[in-house]
Amino acid sequence: MQIPFILTNNRCEVHLQLHAMRYSFLKRPKYVITREVVHPSVLKVVQIKDGISYYVMAVTPYPSLDARWENPSIVFSSDGTQWYEGKVSNPVFPPPKDAVVSRGPHNCDPEIVFHQRSKRALLYFINWEDGRALLRVLM
Repeated sequence: MQIPFILTNNRCEVHLQLHAMRYSFLKRPKYVITREVVHPSVLKVVQIKDGISYYVMAVTPYPSLDARWENPSIVFSSDGTQWYEGKVSNPVFPPPKDAVVSRGPHNCDPEIVFHQRSKRALLYFINWEDGRALLRVLM
């Protein structure tokens, strides 16, 4: 069995800055920039022609422990430590307008995978809405 990753004790500092958005009391979008994130899922992309590789990470911002900010976002890296948002408008899926501070609807737990047949990345995440957990997918 081939293990696709190497476990190590080496630590390095990761640099990440991310836009987060939630709706305010008057249902207007409010944006912040944060370095606090949860639920990272990393996909390594290798371009066979050029031999160039880069990383795509799905992550959810979570500043100040407020679930309303927790919405799937995408960032990119060429080395796995320096991350940038690129041309993606984050969050890639908007927060529910009726989300409240400590409970209620929000989007969470992103997972990014590569679908070999379609040659596309798929972003799966949980959408809590109307008391139900819905599984959503974006291409």
